[in-house]
Amino acid sequence: MAIVVSYDHYEDLRCEVVVFLDDETGDCFQIQRDLPSEPGDYQISAGVGPAVEKGVVAWQRVGDEFQFALSQKASLMFGGNARLRFDAQSASGDTIDSVAAHLERMMSGKTPSRTPQTEEDAVQPDNPMAGLLQQAQQMQQQLLAAQSEIAAAEVTGTAGGGLVSVTGTGTGEVTGVTIDPKVVDADDVETLQDLILGALADLGTKRDALTQQKMGPLAGGLGGPGGGIPGLGG
Repeated sequence: MAIVVSYDHYEDLRCEVVVFLDDETGDCFQIQRDLPSEPGDYQISAGVGPAVEKGVVAWQRVGDEFQFALSQKASLMFGGNARLRFDAQSASGDTIDSVAAHLERMMSGKTPSRTPQTEEDAVQPDNPMAGLLQQAQQMQQQLLAAQSEIAAAEVTGTAGGGLVSVTGTGTGEVTGVTIDPKVVDADDVETLQDLILGALADLGTKRDALTQQKMGPLAGGLGGPGGGIPGLGG
């Protein structure tokens, strides 16, 4: 099993990403920073599903090995494992040193910079990891685009035939509630409460369906979270 690490700066999607990819299972650990953003404002994810803001408590590099301590919330993406370890190799023009520098900068919020690849540093055609990295980069772009579409989407849940509706974003934020005056009865508060809960449940169902529609085809290519990601142990 090899863990391939790469850095990419996507001008069109206005973000930069470091990805640790398991070449056998397709599982990945992703650190993403949107551009522009506040200092140290980054997200981590397992490639599919929701991301966690600032989920790394601490990290260090020992030789070619990267070690990450995750917050409790972030660890749930990796089967409750709060410590991850990657003995990584670079299959792109980036070196292990440059990836470590990118990580340090992304988490401190400095302006991104990237040194152009030299002819010597470029991935050569006979490199067995080149095809894997190219596929991972293409899928990464598709994943980021899908995440952007979900974040920009507006979803509405309803109950009581539309008497109560709740509107929210694809990422979970509730942005509005509409209640038909005919269901507002001081003597029957429980019915209104039930309708609001029903609308929220419908909103959650539709949000899950949207995520599955956008991310489902990508999940198969990236593999399930945590399956091939080695941890540091208890």
